[in-house]
Amino acid sequence: MAAVALLVLASAMAVFASVATGSEPPPPTKTLTVKITSGPEGTVTTPDVNFGFVVEGAEQSGTLFHCALDTPIALKECSSPFALGPLTPGSHTFYVEATNGAANAYSQLASRTFTVAAPAGPGAGSGGARPPSGGGSTAPAPLTPVVSSLAESVSRWRESSALAHIGRGGAKMPKGTTFSFTLNEAATAHLVFTQALSGRSVAGRCVAQTKHNRARRACRRTVTAGMLGLAAHVGGDHVRFAGRLSAGRELRPGHYTLVLTATAAGLTSVARSLSFTIVA
Repeated sequence: MAAVALLVLASAMAVFASVATGSEPPPPTKTLTVKITSGPEGTVTTPDVNFGFVVEGAEQSGTLFHCALDTPIALKECSSPFALGPLTPGSHTFYVEATNGAANAYSQLASRTFTVAAPAGPGAGSGGARPPSGGGSTAPAPLTPVVSSLAESVSRWRESSALAHIGRGGAKMPKGTTFSFTLNEAATAHLVFTQALSGRSVAGRCVAQTKHNRARRACRRTVTAGMLGLAAHVGGDHVRFAGRLSAGRELRPGHYTLVLTATAAGLTSVARSLSFTIVA
């Protein structure tokens, strides 16, 4: 987790540096709609799956798709149908977005959550598995955190100087928003804020535009703008957030995606996400 945190923070510092120098192209002005047309839902017994997806409406030349499994931070260029596997048993979430650099357009993340069933072990036929022969009791296995009912009080708001605060409820803030979610156990909630920014395609990767690569094909890239770690309670939690990450750092006005995961006893939940806009 320490290595992941350092990677996320390094990415966040790179984003803030590029924004401060004004090297980023202007944000997109048009919106695409991506739809998942096929793929697993509910529980499946196979570890290998395929997803199909399209952009709704008229076809636009130059539209690209980016896919990821379980965390939108790992979005990479892809095409439909998109194959995944073999996957580990448990809950998974597939993410896909569409971008079009020439049309200066992007889509919101589309997602679908499904579960890969564990393979039947020896003795799983008639009669089932035998209980352990020892007479002693064993400690229960730790629970994997489950995040559900992620929502926000408003999706478009102005920021203020207030720091983020987590609690079990409270009045809405006149500025900022309130993220709410439910946990099946007490855990550390990791809130990662990402942005889709313009870039240029170099060696199969979408990187920041520079004077050396500005003639390359336009693309959209997902970068980490900041993150928060908060101790969350079992049951309902509310995070009042007004754009400030710490006393000296804040999110600039723009469009963001919140990616929320929860960690407890070394186990991490499936990521949940929503989008919001901070206006100047």
